[in-house]
Amino acid sequence: MFQVASEFTVDEISQQPVGQIPWGTLVTVIIPKSKTHEEMLWYINATYKNGWSRSIVLNQIAMKSYER
Repeated sequence: MFQVASEFTVDEISQQPVGQIPWGTLVTVIIPKSKTHEEMLWYINATYKNGWSRSIVLNQIAMKSYER
């Protein structure tokens, strides 16, 4: 919980999509594997918009979708 609180502002946490994607995906995949805050927000938004599962998020990070 502390890690999430230290990464996001109150507005980012209280707004969609952070509150709408699975907690496990956020804590075990997106936060640890993102290099920057902007990259993290991009994956969060893309996960919400596209309905990605945890395995799809892992594949997207491996393919460096944010960098394209």
